[in-house]
Amino acid sequence: MAIHVEIEKSFKGFSLKTAFDSKSSATGILGASGSGKSMTLRCIAGIEKPDKGKIIIIGSAVQESGTKVN
Repeated sequence: MAIHVEIEKSFKGFSLKTAFDSKSSATGILGASGSGKSMTLRCIAGIEKPDKGKIIIIGSAVQESGTKVN
C-alpha cells in the first residue's frame, strides 16, 4: 500500500506540518508527546480536515486542498 501525505493544520499556539511517503504495507509514526502523531492519523482517517495539503492513498486522492476532494 502506498501513501503520500503533505498536510498543514493550524491550532491556537502551534501549527502542524507533516510530509511523508510510504511504499510499504506498514508505516510507523514516531515522535515526542504532543508532536502531532494522533492529529496526523486523524487527518489521514478523515476525522479531521487539514487546512492545506493532500493525502493520496494507493493513487487516489482522499484529501486535496483547492479541490472538492475530501
